[in-house]
Amino acid sequence: MGMIGSFIRLSEKELNEIKNDSELLESKAFAEDAFDADWMLDVDKSWEGLHYLLTGQSLADSEVDGYPDGIRSKIVFSNQFVDPEQDLGYGPAHYLTASQVKQADEELSKMNLEVLRKNIDWSDMQARNVYPQIWQESEGPEYLFENFTDLKEFVKKAAEENEALISFIC
Repeated sequence: MGMIGSFIRLSEKELNEIKNDSELLESKAFAEDAFDADWMLDVDKSWEGLHYLLTGQSLADSEVDGYPDGIRSKIVFSNQFVDPEQDLGYGPAHYLTASQVKQADEELSKMNLEVLRKNIDWSDMQARNVYPQIWQESEGPEYLFENFTDLKEFVKKAAEENEALISFIC
């Protein structure tokens, strides 16, 4: 099955409630209808590819060298944990506040898909073992760019609605 990345849009109030009782997150994230809801985005296995696209680093690079400064490095993995003891499959959930989501939206709006297509180094992604290691296969680039576009739209909607975000891998 693999490691699947997901994002949830929610109000600041709901984020604070979940931070106070992280079991509420499990109920929300794993509800029967969650993956069909408009408040949830499934980026499938592209989560580390998205992190690379945003930062130029693999997750392993970021953990060793440190995350780059700026909001781009926080979009997939903010290192602001809902509950550091909670494991949703592959570690704890991360969150961005509504003000951070607005910053993320501003940054993502500057990213041009055509420029990204020209400048990304697929062989570097493969060499750095960026999950799921499909970047030099024919479907790899489109898979990443489709998920990037979906994430960009999801963050934009959250910013417009003054919402926070939660991200997790399960």
